[in-house]
Amino acid sequence: GIRQIFVLKVKELLPKEPSEIFSGTGRRFIESAKCFEADPIQYFNFLGGPETDLRDENGKVIGFLLADGTKIPLDQYREEMAWIKKTSKFFIQEMIPEGALVFSGRLWMRILGFPKAKSATLYKLTMDSGGKIGCQEVTTD
Repeated sequence: GIRQIFVLKVKELLPKEPSEIFSGTGRRFIESAKCFEADPIQYFNFLGGPETDLRDENGKVIGFLLADGTKIPLDQYREEMAWIKKTSKFFIQEMIPEGALVFSGRLWMRILGFPKAKSATLYKLTMDSGGKIGCQEVTTD
């Protein structure tokens, strides 16, 4: 009911015929793409994999829980984080054409420089001629 209405409203804001579709490999990203009747044609783990944040009692991320139950402390996850930071700008500049849809996670948005990014939120990303990435939350209001 309510989710269907939300999806219909959001679909109006998306490109009618996306140039390409990219999705993380986590269940939420794949399900989101399907919800919008999108057919992800390229999957990238660094857009959001099948892991969940592990948080302490204060809400601080202390590691990650993988789909098979393996717990990885945050300090052992940094190599991938460093790689993502170095490749994300290249990914946007060189691989994502105008009008593409990307189903990714909040972590990827934070790596791109938007620390207040929220889950389950639609963002429009832009890049100026100098390579600076811009971000605007898209709402259904």
